[in-house]
Amino acid sequence: MRALVDRFTARVALGALWMLLAGPAVLAAQSNPPPAASETDRATSFEAVEGAVKEDVPGGPLLLAAYAIVWLAVLGYVWRLSRLHARVEESIGTLTRSLASATSDTDAARTASSLKHG
Repeated sequence: MRALVDRFTARVALGALWMLLAGPAVLAAQSNPPPAASETDRATSFEAVEGAVKEDVPGGPLLLAAYAIVWLAVLGYVWRLSRLHARVEESIGTLTRSLASATSDTDAARTASSLKHG
């Protein structure tokens, strides 16, 4: 059950981060007005273009968002590995304690049987 809650929390956090970082770029891309009538006429006939070509999507914020997502993924992976490592350490401790108690019970039984037969 805890793993399900952890996965759900991670997905919600990733979705919130995605909306925070990519939301403005998506909204900016969707808010471009439709081309005017003169621009659609130009598409059917050749006309020389004046001035430099400008990019419609800003690259800087998208690059920063990509780096942020990658770093969050790496940090999440390291955090998950540390939790798994802690569980394995706890399991090893439990097994060691149960083995020690089983060994001490066996030694006590051997000692009792040797006292009876000796």
